[in-house]
Amino acid sequence: MSNQKKNVLLAVLIVGLVSMTVAYAALITNLKIQGTANVAATSWDIHFANAQVDTTNTTIPAGDYNLGTLTQATSPTQISGMTATLKKPTDKLVVNFDIVNTGTIDAKLSAFNKHITLGNSVVSTDTAATNDVVTYTITCGGSDPELNSVLVKTNGSISCVLTVQYDNNAMGGAGQQSSQTAGTDQTVSEDAKTFTFDANWTYTQN
Repeated sequence: MSNQKKNVLLAVLIVGLVSMTVAYAALITNLKIQGTANVAATSWDIHFANAQVDTTNTTIPAGDYNLGTLTQATSPTQISGMTATLKKPTDKLVVNFDIVNTGTIDAKLSAFNKHITLGNSVVSTDTAATNDVVTYTITCGGSDPELNSVLVKTNGSISCVLTVQYDNNAMGGAGQQSSQTAGTDQTVSEDAKTFTFDANWTYTQN
């Protein structure tokens, strides 16, 4: 065999050997993925916010009501110390407020409760409850929110309206206390009667 043919054959063998080496190296190369999976800290924060008197729909003068204090530092958050003096049927105080979710977990509404207490006794759990000729009405999102509605994390909110009104049927209306007469001022306060609203939320996973 000539030297030229030997050189060509040697070159082919070298190329083949290199190719086999690369292929083998590719087959035995290890792929490593190094990292850490963290479960991030979560916060549960659903509270009342933005409480203010709706001066457009409130029919009593500013001197006849006090919105009270919105407390967010404790759980549950609450609006306390609200007072209103209603002097005639149809007089009303209207308060707008929001329920907001600023936590990192979506929440689902599991219960929606409203009740009026007189002393230590619950006298009504109705949506529009009347006691001592004063009617308390609360709506959220235009009406009572549907159970299982979701308040999304970070910025979910629902707008609510509380109306405290001297019942329009107070004068001689059926079921009214006989001591209540036309022209008698009705004072709604923590000392006399308390309206309590609470919504229960549970965690939901999308």
